[in-house]
Amino acid sequence: MADNFTIISNDHLRDERLSWAARGLLAWLCSHAEGYDITEAAIVAAGPMKRDGIRTLLRELEGLGYLRRDRRSMIEGGSTVDYVLTDPTLARVGESDPRADQGKQPPAKDESAAQGPSSPRVGESDPRSFTEDQEKTKKTSSSKTTAPKATRIPEDFRPDDSMRAWYRENIGASINGVVEHEKFCDYWKAVPGVRGQKVDWPATWRNWMRTASERAPRRPGADLAPVSGAPYRPSTTDTKVAQTLELGRRLMEESQ
Repeated sequence: MADNFTIISNDHLRDERLSWAARGLLAWLCSHAEGYDITEAAIVAAGPMKRDGIRTLLRELEGLGYLRRDRRSMIEGGSTVDYVLTDPTLARVGESDPRADQGKQPPAKDESAAQGPSSPRVGESDPRSFTEDQEKTKKTSSSKTTAPKATRIPEDFRPDDSMRAWYRENIGASINGVVEHEKFCDYWKAVPGVRGQKVDWPATWRNWMRTASERAPRRPGADLAPVSGAPYRPSTTDTKVAQTLELGRRLMEESQ
């Protein structure tokens, strides 16, 4: 239950030097678990602002002492920049940030071990940090299994052969595949933030088609190829004509 709450200093949230957007971003960053890495791309995906807007807010927080930028070299080459949450109130009362020089020189192992565990203040650097995209991305250790990453729908998303075969077998002519596919793409491209991200887009597409088929009224017609071919659009007049012709055929058979 404790993980469902975030304690933030009122001095931070009421700092009139910060814009409302910067205060919201600071609160969002503080809501993540200790040591949790968050990329700049993840921040953009979580809200309505674009990358340039997010970078402006990060610079604002950094300029007022709520963030510190630490560059780290990576073993496989290149480097990353870590934005570390800090507490600017320490400087306001004449104290020095005990972590101000952290990241400039790697600490000795015996010194870090001698320090032992401590209870950091709210907003200081140790509890939470996130990483900005740089020349190289972090490589996942081969000993760990990473979960598939959710992404937004590709701009050129189209069903492959296996999806088309599934459509013919399970959906057939119950719906207009072309129209439903366009609805599917337009809908998910318009969904903002993380709500518009999915791990398995083919499965999401199949669920959409299955739901559309269950809601659609049954209609006569030949099987339609999914997402291709001429669309079938029977009108009310066509249906009545077909029913009249069928009735006439039955009456002729009975009279003979």
